[in-house]
Parts: sequence; C-alpha cells; structure tokens
Amino acid sequence: MCNNKVPLPLISIIVPMYNAEKYIRRCVKSVLSQTYTNYELILIDDGSQDNTWTICKEIAKMDVRIIAHCQKNQGASKTRERGVQYSKGRYVCFVDADDHIEKDYLEKMVKCMIVNNAQIVCCNAIEKNIISGKIVEQQTIFSTKEILSDFFAYKQYTCVVWASLYDVNLFNNVLFPEIRYGEDTSLKMQVLIGSQKTVLMPYEGYHYCSDNPDSAMHAKKDVELAYGSWFAHNLVYQYCKKNNMMMREATKDICNSSYGILSSIVQDVNLFHLQRWKKIFVQTSMFAKQNHVLNIKIVLVYIYTVYPLLCYCLVKTYKSIKELRLNI
Repeated sequence: MCNNKVPLPLISIIVPMYNAEKYIRRCVKSVLSQTYTNYELILIDDGSQDNTWTICKEIAKMDVRIIAHCQKNQGASKTRERGVQYSKGRYVCFVDADDHIEKDYLEKMVKCMIVNNAQIVCCNAIEKNIISGKIVEQQTIFSTKEILSDFFAYKQYTCVVWASLYDVNLFNNVLFPEIRYGEDTSLKMQVLIGSQKTVLMPYEGYHYCSDNPDSAMHAKKDVELAYGSWFAHNLVYQYCKKNNMMMREATKDICNSSYGILSSIVQDVNLFHLQRWKKIFVQTSMFAKQNHVLNIKIVLVYIYTVYPLLCYCLVKTYKSIKELRLNI
C-alpha cells in the first residue's frame, strides 16, 4: 500500500479532551506509533480544570504533526465540530482522550477505505481486552436501509463516532447537536445516512476506556442521557419520514426512546421534569397516531400528556411488574 509513487491521503485525527491529564499521554503515544505516517493530530482542550492544557502544549512540541488548541468548555459535540473545522485531511477520525489505538489502526482503516471506495469504515472496539458491542466477523458493506435496521436494533457501530474513519466531505451539512449526552449517536447517524458506502471491517483496532471517572458517561444524568438518545432517534425518524421508508420501525423506535425519558423521570423522582419534557411526549403521541402504532409504552407516553401525575404512578407500577416478572 505504501507505494512512494502514490501520495498517501492526509488523515486528521481529532482528540477532544476534558480533564484528561491521566490519559492523554497514552492516547498520543498510540498515535505517534502509527505505521501510517501521513496524519495530523489535532488536540482540543475543552476548558479542562486540571493540567490537560499544560500537557498538551508540551506534547505539541514533540512533533510538527501535532496541533493543540484550547477553548472554553462547550462539550464534546462542539469540540469535535471545531476539530473538523481545523482539519486539513482527506479523511477524519475521532479518538477520545482516554482511549488509544493499535499501531496499524490508520493503515488498515485507510486501506479498507481506498480499496472499497467507501466513505466510512468502522471496526471493532476493545474494552478491557474484550471486544465491545457488535462483533464484526467478516467484512460487510452496508446500504442505508441496512444501517437503519441496525440502528433500530441498537447495534454499537451506529452509536459511537470513534472506531471509524470518515470522508471529510460527509461533515459538510451535518448538525453537531448542542447536547451533553448522546451526541455521538446524533452525529454518527447523520454521516451514516449520508454515506454512499459504509464498510464494517473485522479488525480490533480501537481500545475503549470505560473506567474514566471524569468522562461524560460517568457524569451523566439518566434523564439527560435519555433526552440525548431521543434527539438522535428523532433525527432518524425525520429522515425516514422525508424519504418515506421504514416508517413503522422508525415510529416504534422514537416511541421507545420517548418512553426512555419517561422512565428516567420516574427513576429520578423529579416532578420538575413532568412539564419540561411534555412537548416531546405530545409530539411522540402524534407520530404514533399518524403511523398507527400502539403498545403499552406509547399509551403511557400519551397518558403523560394529559395526566402527568397519573402517568407517574402508572409507570412506577409498570416498572415494578416488569421487575417482578424478571425475578420469578
């Protein structure tokens, strides 16, 4: 692949960071060890409260391919957007600051991209030396309908932005949502839907760290995470509606996502949320009615729009019954 007569495409590696002083050196070391060398490494400190920015400035002196930026805290989504704006590469990939990649990660990913004339390549992720999420056992090329089917089945590669290489042009017209949780899924589904060809590769090249106490996932509030998920699922619903495809599946999906918010409200025992999310539930009930979809979760969401306190009690009962059945 590394024919000197053929210029290698530049890859922009974007690393958003927040309070990552314990992890950033390992992450950068894995990038500097790459067998594929034509890349730029864009480090963006999102207003960290620790020594992340000091470390970044030191690291940037190590290699001319490393570019360091600092900004006021805006969240991971807007930080990734800033990284794409800074990027000069033909391809883009995202690596979280507490994660790291195999030394042949870029080489294998870009080779798969070029050979298949693809716009996105995804690979397996390893969590604590265990392959995480959907295991890709053979190379698979996906159509938009197949991607949507996997999304409705909650397959991991549709929900995370890392462990993937992208054609930078896919980001020209995407929305980087201003939400704190679930932003990965919203962004990933937009580019997946926009991709003419997506390839899943049977390769374990990305190491995902799940035990960082400072990560957004550990700081999440269940109801906020549920809203982030709903935001992503609503984007997919609107796409299906616009293209008149898989509407029944999309409706069931958005209704289940709305119930996720409702279930989290009950779990938090926070009556403030009863009015905050009412608009979403009214909208979801309308979707279900238009597409003739009905189940117990949708009924509970509808009741919420009229009698929120009654619904609060019913959901508590419904969850208790489900737990009782699981324990029998």
